[in-house]
Amino acid sequence: MIAQHGKDLGTFYYWLRVTNIRGTQAYRDGNTEFIREAALALHNVFSRHVG
Repeated sequence: MIAQHGKDLGTFYYWLRVTNIRGTQAYRDGNTEFIREAALALHNVFSRHVG
């Protein structure tokens, strides 16, 4: 998997971590814009490798 996806796999993992840590705080503060941006970034990386 790493050989096939390389750097983008690291980017995907990074965004998962950011979403987990910062997303929880943003959710508690009612900041849905951050959650939308993080979800879009995850979707963009995912889409490059699925389709």
